[in-house]
Amino acid sequence: MLQRGATFSHQLKILLPSVMAERGAPAVTQELHEALGDLVSLRNAVAHRHQPITRGQAIRVLLAAVFCYWYLALYG
Repeated sequence: MLQRGATFSHQLKILLPSVMAERGAPAVTQELHEALGDLVSLRNAVAHRHQPITRGQAIRVLLAAVFCYWYLALYG
């Protein structure tokens, strides 16, 4: 249980929204949350299975990551 609960993906889904809500930050949209989940999936596909990704996939998750970086910098 701890191994599953301590994953980065789990933290994105559960811990991050809770912590940010405590700080008074607005919730991120479902679309952004899904893009961050896709970032984890695509990273695993590339790193572990050596699968190529499309430019569109890369752009979507990169923009989500950059937005979340600034979201955390602003509220974190």
